[in-house]
Amino acid sequence: MKQFFVVILFAIGLKMHAQQFSAVPPSVKWQILKTDTVDVIFPKGFYGSADVIANIAAYEQKHSSFSIGQNVKKLPIVLQPFTINSNGYVQLAPRRSEFFLTPPQSGYQLGVNGWTQNLALHEYRHIMQYNNFNTGISKSARFLLGQHGQELLNSAAIPNWFWEGDAVYYETALSNSGRGRIQNFFNYYKSLWVAGKNYSFMKLRNGSLKDMIPSHYHLGYLLVSYGRKKYGEAFWEQVCKDAAAYKGGFYPFQKALLKHSNITYKDFRNEAFSYFKKEMQVDSLRITGNAGTTTVTGRGDVYFPQFVSDSSFIFLQSTPDRPPAFYISKNQHERLLFAADFITDNYFHHSQNKIVYSTPRTDARWSYIQYSDVRIADLTTKEAKTITHRGRYFSPSFSASAKKVVAILQSEKQENYIQVLDANSGNILFRYKLPESEFASFPRFLNDNELVFGIRNTNGKMALAQMKTGDSSHRLIIPFSPVVIGSVAVENGSIFFSASVEGADNIFELKSDGRIFQVTNEALGGYQPDVGSGRVLYTTLTWEGYKPVVQNARETGTEIQRSRLANSIGYVPAVDLLYPKFDGQKHADTLRKTESYNRTSGLLNFHSIKPFYDDPNWSLTLLGENVLNNIQTEVFYVFNENEFSHEAGFRQAFGLFYPVVTYGSSFTMGRPSQRGNYHQLNWNAGLHVPLNFSRNKTLSTLQFGSNINFEKTFFPGKGAVGDQGAFFYLRNFLRFQVSGRSAPLYIVPRKAVAGSVQFRNALSGVAAWQLLMQLSVNVPSVFRTHAFQFSGAFQQRDTALQHLYANNFPFSRGYVLKPDYPVMYKGTANYFLPLACPDWGLAHIIYVNRIRSTLFYDYAVPKSIRQQTSRPFAATGAEVWFDTRWWNQFPLSVGFRYTRLLNEGLGKENANRFEILLPVLF
Repeated sequence: MKQFFVVILFAIGLKMHAQQFSAVPPSVKWQILKTDTVDVIFPKGFYGSADVIANIAAYEQKHSSFSIGQNVKKLPIVLQPFTINSNGYVQLAPRRSEFFLTPPQSGYQLGVNGWTQNLALHEYRHIMQYNNFNTGISKSARFLLGQHGQELLNSAAIPNWFWEGDAVYYETALSNSGRGRIQNFFNYYKSLWVAGKNYSFMKLRNGSLKDMIPSHYHLGYLLVSYGRKKYGEAFWEQVCKDAAAYKGGFYPFQKALLKHSNITYKDFRNEAFSYFKKEMQVDSLRITGNAGTTTVTGRGDVYFPQFVSDSSFIFLQSTPDRPPAFYISKNQHERLLFAADFITDNYFHHSQNKIVYSTPRTDARWSYIQYSDVRIADLTTKEAKTITHRGRYFSPSFSASAKKVVAILQSEKQENYIQVLDANSGNILFRYKLPESEFASFPRFLNDNELVFGIRNTNGKMALAQMKTGDSSHRLIIPFSPVVIGSVAVENGSIFFSASVEGADNIFELKSDGRIFQVTNEALGGYQPDVGSGRVLYTTLTWEGYKPVVQNARETGTEIQRSRLANSIGYVPAVDLLYPKFDGQKHADTLRKTESYNRTSGLLNFHSIKPFYDDPNWSLTLLGENVLNNIQTEVFYVFNENEFSHEAGFRQAFGLFYPVVTYGSSFTMGRPSQRGNYHQLNWNAGLHVPLNFSRNKTLSTLQFGSNINFEKTFFPGKGAVGDQGAFFYLRNFLRFQVSGRSAPLYIVPRKAVAGSVQFRNALSGVAAWQLLMQLSVNVPSVFRTHAFQFSGAFQQRDTALQHLYANNFPFSRGYVLKPDYPVMYKGTANYFLPLACPDWGLAHIIYVNRIRSTLFYDYAVPKSIRQQTSRPFAATGAEVWFDTRWWNQFPLSVGFRYTRLLNEGLGKENANRFEILLPVLF
């Protein structure tokens, strides 16, 4: 029974999450726009974005609440314009949403809506879901555990595919674009069906480390749109409210769906898939329609292949068993060139044996202050240099001579520029600011003095534009339409681009005389074109990922009328196109009043109760966190089942300054000793600085700080004679980690160094000190997904025995009692290896992604200084871990360990030890 409760508490602890703590500098001044629907909190100067979001929230509540419920409860939305990420989220613990305002370069990702509009339509739908799913047992969980209780029960009852599929549905239905109007969005399932990959539904739900599985966004859109088409707009409201209330008991979602559709969950899924296979005409789809040659075998995505010579091309590839790297393909044989840096949007351009790309960087202290700088690598020397500093550049490309670079600059004020840079110095040669309502992407040199690029506007339309460097305006060469236009390539005055026409994405050629020819005929899309010597090189989607295709002749291209390109929306399955679309101008409100927002608002903001078990401690913690996530508070109670002691206290962290300020206090009652039970009082305060120096190919973090502690121990009923007295001690610490890039099948980074130093020293009252140092180094194995890890630890303390600090020395595994000698050191060798990726699930309760093992050898030596004796404690053995997901939702790694003790232990334990492993940290 205890083990059952431990697993439940792990699941509760797992769902507790927070975004980046203390991520914005204090120099940012915040304002708030309050409406009846939402409160939008934004940095000063971003009222326009806040106003659009407030308008959309009110509009969506009015025009789509009939399909989810009428409940309205305001949730604060925080705008973050200084990141380079294009994302957003909504959470309940605490109630908060964050919108990251920098738009993505590619319209194939999320559509061609204005980015703020698309973000608001999608994320506000999540707010509506939470507002209406607080019912039944989920509501009771909220009463018992706070906001996290509802979030946990809602997530367990309602599958993640519904949350995202429903939001994608309404981002599509209420706008002129959205993912439901993008052909590329449907190609992922088409690719599986065409290839006959009949994966189990649990695999489609939970994903795979080895196979390409469409995300829960893709799955959810298909199932949600089919359910609405067949059973009406009220269908999912009825299903989800019953599920959130747990009216069906176990398997609440499946039982609610059966109740309101009269078919089983399995039959519903099969019907939905059959419907879309028929609608998309999967049985008649042709692959590589123009007799192109698909190259580069194996699983993984290929990005932006480009000709190097008549017989070779370069490409970026990411595979399950290797981090992203550059390869060259010659005569259908691939060769690794070098590992790739972190690359913004996976975009790069090749010319004159060089490649240019932008690489993301983060401010060392403030993680929401992000940059994207232009970097150039020489393919011959493999050396790279960065030519900009703290810029926000996207999609850079060379001129034909590689002496100039053109790139998109997105300023911190969300202004959009096209800039031409000197490729050697990074100096700005030309700068053009686009109108406020337009956003450029994927610029290319048409010739040394002319540029071509895509443009999106805020009305959900896209165009292709051209201009000369030095001009003060651009002209449209393909007018605005709802069609997505992707990256471009140029040759001899012709412009090649990908676009969607009549239900398929393909490559088109715009000739200098204005005529347009369709170059490819791909059922699963033609993207990222490059041209040379009469051939076209592009990517298409397969069940193994995006693969390059070389098409040897362009003469097969057929001329198309501009009207077909400009007016083609394409196939939009199961969405009612008669929904009223949001029009920013039509639905704009008059100027609203804003107020200053104090970054310390919601100082405590208690939102949830967290029960947890960390052997031997049972704990209950009241959690608080303000909306800007720069103040976190905990009030806690801990029961130690070994000592039968009780501890109560509080902790608070302030991230308002460059160093994070922490302080807290605790009181422990009933700790046992030879003199009887005693109480312990502790006060502490400290500073620490979290730093991130990650860049290029390396993830690097450093954290250091100091805490001062006041501690007093006394024996109740014995007066001053029983008191140990009060004393102060200082705890100084430093932690660092440097690692290379990882891949999905890696268990640990194959190259990494991590270490820590901790020194505790009494300042008054007693003589006591302790030093603990740890270091680990990861080394690659000959097998690509395996790795060695060698680590060591050293601990030394005083011998006065006036006070003993907690013993955190990582002793050899398997030994029951862990000694605390004045000097201890340890060496460890681990070997990490994957065993299998079964992608297997049971009854929608547990799903196993991977089984992995660790072979280990530990050798620890405690040493007595007074007696000058030492004693080895060696052990060897193996751990087997199962990386699982519970209820298709909560990732959890569990395992078991066999240890063979090689020396006599501290106690009467057997030489053969078996243990069940449950992680404490996730």
